Amino acid sequence: MNFIGSGVVFHVPSFFSELRELEEKGLTAVHDRILVSDRVNVLLDLHMAVDGLEERELGDAAIGTTRRGIGPCYQTSRARTGIKLTDVFYPDLFKQKEYHRDNWSGQGLYYPCRGGGLQDRRYGEIGTKVQEIGREWGTSTGRRRRCGWLDLVVVNYSNSINYYTSLNLTKLDVLDTFETIKIAIAYKIDGEELDSYPADLDILNRAEVVYHEMPGWQRPTTNARTYYDLPKAARDYVEYIEKFVGVKIKYIGTGPDREAMIQRP
Repeated sequence: MNFIGSGVVFHVPSFFSELRELEEKGLTAVHDRILVSDRVNVLLDLHMAVDGLEERELGDAAIGTTRRGIGPCYQTSRARTGIKLTDVFYPDLFKQKEYHRDNWSGQGLYYPCRGGGLQDRRYGEIGTKVQEIGREWGTSTGRRRRCGWLDLVVVNYSNSINYYTSLNLTKLDVLDTFETIKIAIAYKIDGEELDSYPADLDILNRAEVVYHEMPGWQRPTTNARTYYDLPKAARDYVEYIEKFVGVKIKYIGTGPDREAMIQRP
């Protein structure tokens, strides 16, 4: 079995042309022997045209590319303006497409906050409470970030890509006054649980979030300096995350001060 993964650029006509060449040379069942990730970046003829124009403009300083559009395709991918293979099956989404960026960068918040798209959204009393306690608004824009419960589906997906050796759980103290705490542990579509984080934004927008509920600790954690200074319910919360993701939480932030950080051995 052969695999084309999400990190490559993928020119659809060339792909099928090469498959036909293999069949003409006697290779059988070629379509059954290769899998393509729905997250690959689609390389368009436009990328090839841009590649050629850029080389021409550079003149004697030209890089000497193959003019196959590889560089421009990666540029649009990094700029989040490109097309993923999954988008090809939903052309109506092109105009309204939003990119969901993974913003964990080797560390974890107890709740996800962002200025862009977010699967678990909580607007209303709880969302406002999180924003106020956690001061979740842009420093320069003042725009409030959309906040939701910790989404372990996203954390698991991020871990599957990055293979974290440890996690940093920040702003645990923001949960101190919550009577009940929810954790997103799965997505469902039409009652069926998804087995992985979807690349298809249509599926993501229609997904129902499955939560695990835990009792809050309703005690201040800001002055905790060791793990066992934390209330047991807070430790249960930390250990549930560790068990679910399979990665140790080494650092736990309990406040805005530099000293408000628990380091576990």
